[in-house]
Amino acid sequence: MSHLNLSVSLNFSKGGIVINRSLHASVTVTGNVGYQSVQTVPTASELTVAVPAAIATDLGFIILHNMDSTNFIKVGTTATDYGTKLLPGEFCLFRLQTGKLLYARADTSDCDMEVILIEL
Repeated sequence: MSHLNLSVSLNFSKGGIVINRSLHASVTVTGNVGYQSVQTVPTASELTVAVPAAIATDLGFIILHNMDSTNFIKVGTTATDYGTKLLPGEFCLFRLQTGKLLYARADTSDCDMEVILIEL
């Protein structure tokens, strides 16, 4: 067994409000598959985010990174309800529930999105 180490650091200061927070987690990994790709997210229709068949039934953590310098990407678990918005250069990290699909749609122009998946 190996571990996946996750870290996030947040530093915010504005209007007298200061928030500094670092979080770390170590997750046991029993799977053997890691996947990294760049997928083009269209504006004309939803992209079903590609997930390799080897980990489609045992998903784990996913990172989505909007690589575009101008346009945002909407992401959700249904093709009509996008709960996540990634502005240019932004990213998100979360555990994807097994059996869920991810859909993405670009705003004004097609965008490249980096996708990293770690099987747990």
